[in-house]
Amino acid sequence: MGYRIVLILLLVCSNAANAQQDDRHLITVRNLSKVLWQAMHGDANAQTRVGFAYERGIVVKQDSSEAARWFSLAASRSAIAEYNLGVLKLYGRGVQQNRDEALALFERAAVAGLAEAQFNAAVLYQHGTVGPQNFGRALDLYHEAARAGFARAQTNLGQMYLEGEGVQEDDALGAYWSAQAAKRGDAVGEFNLALLYLRGKGVPRDRAKAAKWFQLSAEQGHSGAQANLCSLYKDGRGLVHDLEAAYVWCSLSLNHGDNPTQVGKLEELSAAMSPTELESAERKVSEWLARHKSTQVEDSAHNTDAIKIITQHKP
Repeated sequence: MGYRIVLILLLVCSNAANAQQDDRHLITVRNLSKVLWQAMHGDANAQTRVGFAYERGIVVKQDSSEAARWFSLAASRSAIAEYNLGVLKLYGRGVQQNRDEALALFERAAVAGLAEAQFNAAVLYQHGTVGPQNFGRALDLYHEAARAGFARAQTNLGQMYLEGEGVQEDDALGAYWSAQAAKRGDAVGEFNLALLYLRGKGVPRDRAKAAKWFQLSAEQGHSGAQANLCSLYKDGRGLVHDLEAAYVWCSLSLNHGDNPTQVGKLEELSAAMSPTELESAERKVSEWLARHKSTQVEDSAHNTDAIKIITQHKP
């Protein structure tokens, strides 16, 4: 498998959106009447919470149209409501699809300092999803979100520096932002940093550190990291030579789709292993999959994780 840095193309908030939700901000059966009363009397925070509940189907029946109505009521007073309404307009959920309006909403929420909105707007500008590409604006927005600690923006910002996209190529800055994202647990950032250590690009070449970051990314389900970890275990580069571990990671990487190189590598490993080793490896693959049922991060320059809205923002 060829080595390549991956760019996140998520038009969403963080994969850890659920971790950003404080239970106090969610609607429950117990507080539903109170929050609805507050929302109907003009409380923007309550209106945003009701909109979130309708979009997610929490306590109330899922209804994107109702979600959009409540977000619209709060949008002029809540950056989070603006952002969430932008997500619905971007994809035509509960409202007529309108990418121009979505971008305008993201921009307004971005000015208010919402990192998720800064990130989404940056992605739209970078890839010309709404109008022509605008690398300068994308770079500015990524910088704002990255400085606020938003890992996905840090990953994409690092990529822009590494590729010289809209800015002078700078391996050191690319590695710096990739490392910041990796330290915050972003699977793609971890994968990118591992590749940089493997190549010695922007950082000193260090196979042991490459293996460490591949491992962390692979545990989150990144198929590219899993494939590279397979190679390192198979060849004993940066890790102890271990055919069983190589087989496990190679097999897991194929969960995202067949890859002729990986299929050939798996067949090669199978031929070199004893029946007992194969049985043990297959058991470990099954156990890993059981522990990571919802984990899937494809080795792609286009990350297509499910869209998420947010109920609150924490830097």
